[in-house]
Amino acid sequence: MRPVLAALLTGALTVVGLAVPVVALPVAAAEPVEAEFASIALDGVDTAAAKDASVAEEAVNAAPDAAAESALRDSSDDLVALSSLESTEPFMVAGVTWDGTAEDVTEVAVRVREQGEWTDWTELEVENTGVEGERAGTSPVLSAGADGIQARVRTHSGRAPAGLQIDLVDPGSSRADGARAGGPAATANAATGYEIAPQVVTRAQWGADESKAGSWPQLSAGLSAMYVHHTAGTNSYTEAQAAALVRGIYGFHTGSRGWPDIGYQFLVDKYGNIYQGRQEAIHDLPIGAQAGGYNTSTIGISALGNYETAEPTAALQSALVKVLGWKAYQYGLNATGTTRLYTGSSTGSTVRAKAGSTITVPVILGHRDTNYTACPGKNLYAKMPSIRQRVAERVSRAKATHGSSVAPGVGSPSVVQPGADQAPVQTATSSTYRWSAVPGAARYEILTRSGSHGYAMDDSRSWIRYGTVSGTQATISISPGQTRLVMVRAIDGSGRRSAAVRVTQSTAPVSASALAWSSGWTKESGAGHTIGALRSTATAGRTLRVDNVKDAAEVRIYGEAGPGYGATQVLLGDRVIGEVRWDAATVDPRAVRALRLPGPVSGKVRLRTTSAARVAISTLAFPRESAPASPTPSPSAPVALGRPVLDKSSTYDFPGRLSQSITFRWKPVAGASSYRLEVRKAKHGKGFGRTIQAGSTTGTSISKKIKAGETWYVKVRAVAADGTVSAASAYPKVTRPVGRSTLKRTSGTKAWSKSRHTGYYGNFAWSTTNKGAKLSVDGASDVRTVQVVAARGKGYGRMAVYVGGKRVGTINTAATRLDRTHRYTVKVGGKRSGRVTLKALDQGKPVRVSVIVAAR
Repeated sequence: MRPVLAALLTGALTVVGLAVPVVALPVAAAEPVEAEFASIALDGVDTAAAKDASVAEEAVNAAPDAAAESALRDSSDDLVALSSLESTEPFMVAGVTWDGTAEDVTEVAVRVREQGEWTDWTELEVENTGVEGERAGTSPVLSAGADGIQARVRTHSGRAPAGLQIDLVDPGSSRADGARAGGPAATANAATGYEIAPQVVTRAQWGADESKAGSWPQLSAGLSAMYVHHTAGTNSYTEAQAAALVRGIYGFHTGSRGWPDIGYQFLVDKYGNIYQGRQEAIHDLPIGAQAGGYNTSTIGISALGNYETAEPTAALQSALVKVLGWKAYQYGLNATGTTRLYTGSSTGSTVRAKAGSTITVPVILGHRDTNYTACPGKNLYAKMPSIRQRVAERVSRAKATHGSSVAPGVGSPSVVQPGADQAPVQTATSSTYRWSAVPGAARYEILTRSGSHGYAMDDSRSWIRYGTVSGTQATISISPGQTRLVMVRAIDGSGRRSAAVRVTQSTAPVSASALAWSSGWTKESGAGHTIGALRSTATAGRTLRVDNVKDAAEVRIYGEAGPGYGATQVLLGDRVIGEVRWDAATVDPRAVRALRLPGPVSGKVRLRTTSAARVAISTLAFPRESAPASPTPSPSAPVALGRPVLDKSSTYDFPGRLSQSITFRWKPVAGASSYRLEVRKAKHGKGFGRTIQAGSTTGTSISKKIKAGETWYVKVRAVAADGTVSAASAYPKVTRPVGRSTLKRTSGTKAWSKSRHTGYYGNFAWSTTNKGAKLSVDGASDVRTVQVVAARGKGYGRMAVYVGGKRVGTINTAATRLDRTHRYTVKVGGKRSGRVTLKALDQGKPVRVSVIVAAR
């Protein structure tokens, strides 16, 4: 085993081949590769490391519009973790992870040691996909070979998230590293979309351990846009190291982050090589993690290297053009055009637009176009117009050569019509559906969308892979009240897919617990009914109710019909929308009655008997309309709304605020119709509470009142007329003085007396001429600055300042001119908790103190 990270946690990788539609050229065979993993706990701020001024240097790779916030942020304001300059065994990929998402992590930055030199700080994007079992964390940083790392982490609350750690990955080496990809895609039937497919380094060739890939079954139903990314870290990797970097990213995503696969569909290196990312990305549209809020209907191509600091090579740009052109031709995209994307919710992904809105973006776009990030770096982003144009030209040439109409190279199955007990209602928990065999098909893939009772159907932008079978039938399960749309498509031996064809859209009867029977129904024994227990009544006005019906197209009622049987009205809420009759020539214990509803119906549906004739019912089902084409969007929103630029004149009184009232000011933002103030408050000695909205205005300032001893952490956001909300601009934390009654004073020979004068702050000061007299505030928390409002003048004395038992500074109140409200500021150096104490140092020289601010 390689002597890498040997004393730390390791994991094994093996390689499994994956068929791709390329003509194999002589390349070195990929071999099993053992990756090694290690973690370094981030436990608070290393005091020795904090003395190094370089730890406060600005990180590269930060979002380009973050300057307004960072300009006002104290470099140590919310630093919760800073590691020492850690020496490690060699690694190529690293990142930072933590448990859960309870803390709002605002910055993670790392620097690594390469060839004996420490790099600049690189900010890592916080990215969370919401995948089950995911560990919160950052994007990875890449290195051509590092043996040291330092990390710093900031949060809004000033509390470190649990389980905070640096994760290191050494991806190992393979004889295949540095080998070129297989040849160009084989030309099959004309215009299948593969005619201009470039050479691709497959997962098998770069050494993916398929045993590490888990279930990530979501697929996009179509392609609307293609994102260009870059990676943080090294630009100095060799061609032989590039495949190892891809393995390292895969290892970090699956091993450290807990994702089922690598986050990107494709990756490219500076030498022009193209790498397959996600499983099935060559032939399909697996949903990845390329852009939080927009992962559906898009793919991501990540460029290895940091193009905020380096220029993209011509070979890298050519590789991007090739893979983007291939997919644009295959899916009929206009490379120089625009498209509309729906904004989904995303945790920790800094989406620019409001969740639920639609935005108009370029078909080929950078990550920064929709999210607050520097990605893909200013230098690569500057090449985007020429890349789009080159892609468009490549697609035009393909259309001229192979035709404009691209169709799958595999035929679609013909589905056997479902039975009456399968569609539109599937009465059994599971049922088997069939289709015809397709020549050349190696297997068949089942795709599905569904909606549980009371919930909307999945929209048509995506599919869930239900399973794959080798034969021409599949058994589909369904839960009570659930609606499931089922499709099937053929897959040939090379992995190409046919168009998907509909097998069924079926709804199951609701569960017994969803049926609310009024009094007067009698439960009957016996079998032979369609489903569930039969209940009967011979009294008018008896009801059966089902709540939370969603988008129903009809109601199907299962029961018993017979001679002289009665009828039931169907009501939506209290409105009668139809009637069904149960009269029949002979008794039918498996009778079904259907009533088409007036459009998609949601809400409470009731049945009500109309006479004293017998009515007997077992259950109901509510077949739905087809799934919506997309989520119901709010009106179109702009791609970005700039964050407010803070008016620094409103921050002169920070971190201590003497007045109870404070006005927060900012500059107007183009496109904003209003502004929203958000605040997290902490009482003296207590932790910060959750973020709340403190007010809104159409102007550019808001005045608020802060209670004595409180600390506020305030942000302002711009809001557009359609509800789009900008990223926040944050003010420095501001703290009010503690109340006069909370100050503790020594007595006796070290006593303090009360002094009153209109010139003092609050017309009051505590005064002493006794050396050793102490004035204290108990229970202060996370103090970074002590501010004291005191009088100064000729012959006045000195005070020592202590926090948590440590002397942090001295205040000399001697001055040539009298000033009864002078403000003194003492920096603590880090943060300390406990008692804040002022101690008089001179006998016979007056010290007069009005208030103490224990600023966080």
